[in-house]
Amino acid sequence: ILLPIIVAFTYSYIKNRELFERHALEDLSVIGEAFEADVYNILDLYEKTVKDFASDGLIIDALQRIGRGDRFAGKALSDHLVRNKLPIGLHITLIHAVGLDGKVKASTDASAIGVDLSKEPFFSAADVTITETLVEERPALAVTAPVNGAGASSSAGFLVAFIKLSDLSRVMPGEFKRGIEDHGWRASKESLEAYIVNRDMLMLTESRFIKGSVLRTKVATEPVLSCVNKGADLNGFYPDYRGIQVAGASKCIKPLGWTLLVEIDAAEALGPGSAMKRHAAMVWSL
Repeated sequence: ILLPIIVAFTYSYIKNRELFERHALEDLSVIGEAFEADVYNILDLYEKTVKDFASDGLIIDALQRIGRGDRFAGKALSDHLVRNKLPIGLHITLIHAVGLDGKVKASTDASAIGVDLSKEPFFSAADVTITETLVEERPALAVTAPVNGAGASSSAGFLVAFIKLSDLSRVMPGEFKRGIEDHGWRASKESLEAYIVNRDMLMLTESRFIKGSVLRTKVATEPVLSCVNKGADLNGFYPDYRGIQVAGASKCIKPLGWTLLVEIDAAEALGPGSAMKRHAAMVWSL
């Protein structure tokens, strides 16, 4: 009498566990897609903001005058950047106006004037670019836009705005909680987290579990390697940076070589399946 019951229960457990696994990965993938869209929207907003700044007639005129040797144009341009641009730039903490020689001609930070940026990867871009950099030894984004004037010799220099990634991290938790609730996940889940890893496989946003993880914690996990080596997203079960088995979904932010991950401990994601397993063990013990 018990044998058919045991067989049926075991079959049901296996099928339900597969269902729990599939649903967990599907939910994580949907949340990951929402975050991916948020990241691209924020990056696009940064690009548009700096491009708009670079089209400011006062900035164009000042950089052209500096190029002609006007000694007073730099101070006026720095004042303009401090008063009229920095306060309205979303999360922008620093702005440089750079000449064609790669040197900072005006800035919201007076100590930076004269610094040579010609060797930086964001210098001499033909269009708006976003690159990963450091500001005060902390990860940041450098958004660069060419400053073009009128006439045959139209290029006047470049505008570079810096955004600390810690500011971007502060945006994520609110969006993260909303995304979880939108997709039926309890925001109180203890092990659920989202974070970003750079092309060097180092954390760019703070870990929920390890303090001071930014640029210190290496994440050479399966989904990160998939993004770095293949540029391919990955959903599945794997050991995370703590060595704990998790259910996770990754999204490759290809323009920057980043990996966005949304993960939850496998034990928590498959909690209902574990309860069924315990019941199955009780049945077998009979």
